[in-house]
This record gives sequence, structure tokens and C-alpha cells, in this order.
Amino acid sequence: MVAYVTKADDYQLCLKGQIDSLEAQAKEKNMPVDEKLKAELLALGDANQAKKEKLGADYTAAVRLSRGGK
Repeated sequence: MVAYVTKADDYQLCLKGQIDSLEAQAKEKNMPVDEKLKAELLALGDANQAKKEKLGADYTAAVRLSRGGK
């Protein structure tokens, strides 16, 4: 689980880097940010975060169940 969360965090940092790059390029070219692409990247990050949170909740529930529901 730790390895998955670490890789998921790396993925989210990569997405953030892409957004930062997108914004920097738009500013450099004095053009608007491609909001559709930015929204898609944000949605990917949000979906990734939701998966991590679900995994964490499922893992916690499984551990509690294995300990007799405590």
C-alpha cells in the first residue's frame, strides 16, 4: 500500500508540474491558459486522490476487521 501511495503522490506531482508548465508557457507567450487541458489535468489529479483515499479507507477497514472490528 505504501508503494502505491508513493507512486500516486509522484503522479500527482507530475500532473501539477504539467499544469505549472502550461501556465508558464501561456504567460511567456502572453496567451490564455488552455483551460480545457488544465481542467483535464486537475480531474486526473482529483480522481487519483479519490482512489488513494478509498484505498486508505478500505485498508483501515480491513485492518479493523482483522482485529475483531475494533
